[in-house]
Amino acid sequence: GYIVSSERVGIRIVDVQNPRQPEFVETVFDSVKCGRIGIFGNKLVTMTRYYTAIAVFNIMDQRNLQLVATKWSHGIIDQVVYEDDLVYVYWIPRGLSVVDVRDKHSPIELSYIRLNDQDYRPKPIEKCGSFIYASYRTYEEPRYYGLSMIDVSDPSNIQIAAQDTFYQIWDLEIRGSIAYFVCGSDGLQIVDLQNPIEPQIIGSLQGEGRYLFVDVEDDLAYTVQLVNNSYSVRAIDISDPTDPREVGSCPTWRIFDLVANGNLVVASYSTYIIGIDFSDLQNPHVTMHSEGIPPSRILHKLSDSYVIAGNEELGFRVLKLGDEIGQDIQFTECGFYDTPGITDGIATNEYYTFIADRSNLGIYDISEALGWQSVRQGE
Repeated sequence: GYIVSSERVGIRIVDVQNPRQPEFVETVFDSVKCGRIGIFGNKLVTMTRYYTAIAVFNIMDQRNLQLVATKWSHGIIDQVVYEDDLVYVYWIPRGLSVVDVRDKHSPIELSYIRLNDQDYRPKPIEKCGSFIYASYRTYEEPRYYGLSMIDVSDPSNIQIAAQDTFYQIWDLEIRGSIAYFVCGSDGLQIVDLQNPIEPQIIGSLQGEGRYLFVDVEDDLAYTVQLVNNSYSVRAIDISDPTDPREVGSCPTWRIFDLVANGNLVVASYSTYIIGIDFSDLQNPHVTMHSEGIPPSRILHKLSDSYVIAGNEELGFRVLKLGDEIGQDIQFTECGFYDTPGITDGIATNEYYTFIADRSNLGIYDISEALGWQSVRQGE
C-alpha cells in the first residue's frame, strides 16, 4: 500500500492504500540526491548520487522510517593510473587517492585528497614525474575550465601544488615532459611540463570542428576530429612540437576512443572495433575489424600485440591484434572479464589490469588471456 521513490530531494514515501487519494507520508534523507533503491524484507537500501554513501533504513513502520546504517565512500571511481605498485584513483565528484597494490588481494589506500569545491571531470588523469595532471570545471557560475597539478611525491600525503585556468580538456597524453591536450574546438594544445607547476603551451593546431581524443606514437599524434557530424582520425606530425602539422586523415564513423600501435590505430566504433593502417600517410585506410564484439567505450594498449576494450555495458575484453597489417584480419578475443559496473578507466602492468568501474577498483589477473599460466598459482 506504499510507493517509495528516490528523487533529487531524498526518499519519498506515498501511501496509496486509497488509490483515488494518495497521501504523501514522509521524506527521508531530505535534500540528498538519491539514486537507485532496493527493498529487502524490512530494509530499504539506497545509494546517494555519485555513490558517496549507501544508507539502510528500517521500514517496518512505513510512516516512520529509521536510519540504521550508512557507509560513506569518496564517490564514483572514474579513472586510474598505475605506476610502481601504486594506483592513482580519481573519484567523481572531487577527489584523488593513492592505493598501494603490492598485495593484489588486499589493496591499501594510503591517502586521499579532496580537490576543492569544484566539479572535476578529468578525461583522463595522467602522471608525469611526481605530479598528477587533472582537468576541472568550476561548479558555480560563471563556470570555467582549468588544470590541476597534484604533487604525489609522498604517496601518504598528496597535495595540490598548483591550479591554473586552461581550455576544456577532452583527452590528454604525456610523453616525456611534453603533454598533448585535445580541447574540443580549441584544437590540439602541446604543453611543456619541464616546470611541472607552471606548464607552458609551446605549440597548437586548430582546424575545423572539434578535437575529441588523442594518442601519441613516435613523432605522430593521432586525434579524432568531428566536423559537421562527420568523424575522421587525423595524423599530426609532432616531430617539432612547436609546429604541429596534419599529414594524414581517414574518414570513419562515430569514434569513442583510440589507441596507436606503430602505424596501426585501433579505434572503437559503436558496433565494433576497427584498425586503421597509417603506414602510407597519403592513403590511410581501415584494414582490420572485429564484428560481433559488443560496443566498447574505452580502449587501452596493453602491448604491441594486445589491447583491452571496456564494454559499453559491463565487463572488459582482451583482444589480440592481427599478425599482419594490410590484411582484413579480425581481432581475436582472448578473454572476457565481468565487472560489477561499467568500465570507465583502465590501467595495467605486465599481467594485471586495474579497472575503475564506477563502484569499485577491480584488480584482475589477465595472464591466462595472454597465453600464460595464471600468476595466482605462483603467489
